[in-house]
Amino acid sequence: MRKVDLTVGITIAILFSLFLMNIEKFVYGGIPGSISPVLLPKLIVALIVVLSIIMIGTTILNKNKKSAHSTIIDKAIDGDEGVNQKLIVIYISILLLYLLSLYVFGFILSTPLVMFAIMFLLGGRNMKVILPLVLISPLLFYYLCYHFLKVILPQGLFFV
Repeated sequence: MRKVDLTVGITIAILFSLFLMNIEKFVYGGIPGSISPVLLPKLIVALIVVLSIIMIGTTILNKNKKSAHSTIIDKAIDGDEGVNQKLIVIYISILLLYLLSLYVFGFILSTPLVMFAIMFLLGGRNMKVILPLVLISPLLFYYLCYHFLKVILPQGLFFV
């Protein structure tokens, strides 16, 4: 059993459960007569709670088994040779820069760059797969949010 997985799973489950119970305090506004603006955040937070519970369960059930598949991040957490602890710092830095770039450049420009950077950091090198995924999925997600959920994703300072 990996103590890191168990600790992270329990922490995420508790924190996001508390957030789920108080989410109405964080989301304001909306278009009258449309879907509540709280719907998408509630779904995402509930999904994160469910996934963390699944992570806890699989960690407990597989306590004696070693995973055959380990990612670069797993190796960095475990301290395996050849993998630098700086990968975690780089990963978190990319996510923090993404938050800043959402404000300045908006969702459409920021998301493909961050997706590419994270895929490359985690070992993705097949450009025939990465480029279409990086270019199409943010556009599709933006379209679905705007037209079906009536949620306007960040447009950035340049596109307001």
